[in-house]
Amino acid sequence: MGSWTFICIVLSSCSNAVNNPDSPYPYAVSIHFAHAIHWNSIQYMRNDDSDLSNLRRGKKLGEVHMLSGNACLGLDYRMKDGDATLLPEGTAIYEVVGYKPEYRLLANGELYEASGHPDAKTIGDVYDIAGKTAKVSFEGAGDGSPVSEFTAETALQFAEEYLRSPFVGFDEIYKTHPGGDPVILRIRLKDGSSFRVSYWLDANAITPGAFGTDRLRTIVTAQQKRPGQEGRSPGPPVPVR
Repeated sequence: MGSWTFICIVLSSCSNAVNNPDSPYPYAVSIHFAHAIHWNSIQYMRNDDSDLSNLRRGKKLGEVHMLSGNACLGLDYRMKDGDATLLPEGTAIYEVVGYKPEYRLLANGELYEASGHPDAKTIGDVYDIAGKTAKVSFEGAGDGSPVSEFTAETALQFAEEYLRSPFVGFDEIYKTHPGGDPVILRIRLKDGSSFRVSYWLDANAITPGAFGTDRLRTIVTAQQKRPGQEGRSPGPPVPVR
């Protein structure tokens, strides 16, 4: 059975400390790093499978800075503004033209998207995509292969309900729902960029950490039952983005 996926963040300055006998932290252990930036009290995760060709870099917001040694020891270090897991010190952080910086950033030519917001009430408070959705489709989880697209009308209905869905954060979802295998969706925006969404239909829980509206679940379930969809599986679960 699948399970909710927890993402472990290890900070970038630790990469120089791991297994380095000359480091002041020689006993730091090697851990798989997730790509993340912390900025303006928001954590952003790298979107590594979107077309970025039509995205334009906006105003420079700041730079990645050196992290404290406590991060390397894992002593309950919490990321602070300017921290990044795998970007070098001094890497510039930029706005993305056409999007609020609370949703998207560019750094090192890579796209980073917010995984939450401390004041968010709905997904629309996290994801600045209102009026920007072009297509919604099902994908295979293992290789990202296309399965089928929503109808154009239903894609717009999905986008509206998705943004209305109450954002609670995955910590809250974990308390009452044991997990399972999600349906994988891709939301494509009008500028050609896109992102994947994991949707646990039984729990009505959806990334980036929300409970879907009843209508959202009805829309997705109906699209699964369209002619030609029977027996088509989205594939095995993948890490939450």
